[in-house]
Amino acid sequence: MASGDWAELRDGQWDLYDEKGVLKERAPGEKVVFKQGLNKVAYTAKASGRMAARAEVKFFVKGQPMPALAELTDEQRRALDWEAEMPAEWAPSKGAETLPPVKVRPGEKARLEVKVRGPLADPVLTVNGQAWKLASVPAKKTKTFTDGPVVSGIVDVKMESSDPTAADALVEFAKRYGD
Repeated sequence: MASGDWAELRDGQWDLYDEKGVLKERAPGEKVVFKQGLNKVAYTAKASGRMAARAEVKFFVKGQPMPALAELTDEQRRALDWEAEMPAEWAPSKGAETLPPVKVRPGEKARLEVKVRGPLADPVLTVNGQAWKLASVPAKKTKTFTDGPVVSGIVDVKMESSDPTAADALVEFAKRYGD
């Protein structure tokens, strides 16, 4: 798959589309059946060159409704104690001025972590109204900050910088459960 491509698996058939939605290829695949409760899903890919293999995977399931969330076992909870959000760009000069909210699992609390790729001067993250001051991040460098607040529910986040016109940051939030 090329960057921007997307694929659909429907009734045992893969359809590969380009970024404009034009069908590129059709191939047989497995028929997927979801059961009530926890369903295991695995993703494997080969990266080309120095790029990391990555994908956003979504499931749209038809049929009779089933409970979406099941209680996690202790083993599952340990395996899921760190959970990442999709990366978001923060570059006000490009119109990317807002960050999406961070979503914590229902009924749980998590310590917020953030990885930032710069440039970003004197960043301040406001998390549910509280300021979290971060160190500046030079261009093309990455810093991870693990001392964020403990949060729950849907968390509003807002970024500020002493030089927003020069900011072109990639922001990746993660939640650490059980802290």
